[in-house]
Amino acid sequence: MESQAPRVGNRQPKKPCGAEHVARSIAGGYTSGMKIAVSIPDPLFKELKAAAKARGLTRGEFIRTALEDFLERRRNAELMAEIDRHIQKYGDPSDDEEAWLEQAQQTVRRAARETENSSIAKRKRKPHRQS
Repeated sequence: MESQAPRVGNRQPKKPCGAEHVARSIAGGYTSGMKIAVSIPDPLFKELKAAAKARGLTRGEFIRTALEDFLERRRNAELMAEIDRHIQKYGDPSDDEEAWLEQAQQTVRRAARETENSSIAKRKRKPHRQS
């Protein structure tokens, strides 16, 4: 609940100012999420303003959308690189799909056994408490 100055006569209570106002601004702010300051060259800023205006977005919305798109493309590129490494290691499934699927199943079974063995080993190392 917001603290208010005591009411004196017909006067309205003062709005928070000074340290109290700064503390509220820092704690809550007027936007949700993290705010950052970024320096960019003037030509890039002019291009940003024009592109945001052309799309009916604020500069912040435009930058947020551009960053989300960039990060999604980066994640997709990393995933494709992982798929390519897998294909290099195990072969292309279109070359011999049955053999490729068998290799994939063996890999999954081996990983499941290793996980199970690791879980069993951890349980054996933990001392049991007597109640």
